[in-house]
Amino acid sequence: MKEGYLKKRMSLLKGYKDQWFQLSDDGYLKYFNEKHLRGNLKQRGKLLLLLSVTSLKKDLVSFKVTSADDEIYRLRADTFKKRNEWVQAINNIRTDMYNKMFRGVYDTIEIQQTDSTSDDENDNEGNKDDVKPMHDEVMAKPEKNIASLFKAPQKSFVAVAAIDFGTTYSGCAFSTNQKVLLCFVNILRWTNLNMAIKYSKAFEEKAQFMVVDLGGGTIDITVSVVLATGQLKEIYNATGGPWGGNYINGQIIKTLKEVIGWEVIRTFRLEEFDKYLELLRKVEQRKRGAKNDSELSLAISKDLSQKIKIPDSHKQSVRLSRKYIKLSAPLMKRIFSSSVNTMTKHVEELLRKKETRGVSTILLVGGYAASDFVQRAFREMFEQKYKIIFPLTPDMIVLKGAVIMGHLGEPIVDRMTKYHYGLGISAAAVSGRRISVEEDETKTFFSLIKKGQTIKVGDVVTEYEVVLKAKSQWAKIEVYTTDEDVPRTIIDEEHFTKVGSINVTLLQFKHESILILTITYCETEFKVIAKDNTTGRCFVGICRFLGK
Repeated sequence: MKEGYLKKRMSLLKGYKDQWFQLSDDGYLKYFNEKHLRGNLKQRGKLLLLLSVTSLKKDLVSFKVTSADDEIYRLRADTFKKRNEWVQAINNIRTDMYNKMFRGVYDTIEIQQTDSTSDDENDNEGNKDDVKPMHDEVMAKPEKNIASLFKAPQKSFVAVAAIDFGTTYSGCAFSTNQKVLLCFVNILRWTNLNMAIKYSKAFEEKAQFMVVDLGGGTIDITVSVVLATGQLKEIYNATGGPWGGNYINGQIIKTLKEVIGWEVIRTFRLEEFDKYLELLRKVEQRKRGAKNDSELSLAISKDLSQKIKIPDSHKQSVRLSRKYIKLSAPLMKRIFSSSVNTMTKHVEELLRKKETRGVSTILLVGGYAASDFVQRAFREMFEQKYKIIFPLTPDMIVLKGAVIMGHLGEPIVDRMTKYHYGLGISAAAVSGRRISVEEDETKTFFSLIKKGQTIKVGDVVTEYEVVLKAKSQWAKIEVYTTDEDVPRTIIDEEHFTKVGSINVTLLQFKHESILILTITYCETEFKVIAKDNTTGRCFVGICRFLGK
């Protein structure tokens, strides 16, 4: 462990101040207001060094540490020697963590990255880094059910979890639910014999299967085929709808509000919010174990039970018994039927399509797949023609697949895009793949990847040339998606969603600039590289796959 004083940039106004820093063996760089002698000084902050980047400044005493979730520590040492000691200590800790992550695979050598900018430029708060990761600008909406692993703050957590599981960060950090499910399907059974992993395939070559991920928010469905190599090829792009377990929770709560009274529930929520949350948790727990022919019992507080007077319209389906309120079996069937019927009808329509005629197996995973109502419905509708698989722990199957996938390389070779992906640029002239940019609020959509297009891992999807005027000092390259079958030409908020952008800083004294845009598919994300043809500098952004 290394410790000592460093100057830390606190803010634009406060500038640099002396802080006591500790570099701990658990991989954190921590700092305090002053040196703590008694061990009771409050910690001001800490930064996880795993997957962080260290940048050196030309003044020979300053350096910057950027964490995986984009937290930045701008630091100064008193001398060049002290700076090198701190940088070396940080690199050693980071390398140790890498070697724990890649157990026995290879030794990771830390590479220092030297930033060419001056320290004065670094102090200018308005002068942001040239490269802006796209995931920072993802316009997340809860109802879209974006995979949380795609968000920057979760990167560090997943990386640490990868160490404990003996797997790699690259293998599990950016895995979509569908991806780990498909991987786990392909390697469904495995045993440990004589310290060696032996895999047993659950599906033979050319077998086609459908994975139905029944989550809380949405139902995600993917159809894939097993290749001769054991890898998977997606043959029908992900589809689904908002018929997950949360919909059932909402219907149960709605029924309770009608029985108990909207005003009583509102007061209960305001005055006893902790008990209200406990009621919601009980709804989730009891819903999972609800049977097709049994009623649902929910424990309620004594104070709440005294306020309940069941209306005549619900006396046949709801009853009060001591500390419980009970919903009848017919009522529960009606609540589940709206979600289950819509879901099974959608699956039936998908199985009629030309691309899915070879499907022989349907695998249901996710917490909602444990529901007796869901299992009965799928068996009654599909069991005669298809093999239906319900794992014993459908909610844990995704995690198990993620762990297994961390030990494999590229289990999925082909994916089909769910949306149209394209650039949003104010264009003055267009000639083939060459776009001349002008300053205008109206943005034109230039397609990069078409909806339903099959793409391979590592492929360069497309290239564009963007021509910028001589007076331009910076450029902002924006990437949009649209779900329409035929995308519109002009971008608007109603039909398009911005999923990211790259800020490109240009030379102040120059002629006309040309940016070469290259889009590459990297299994779970799109990498967008903008290269300034004048200087050769590259600016990289990441657009998360299926991250709309």
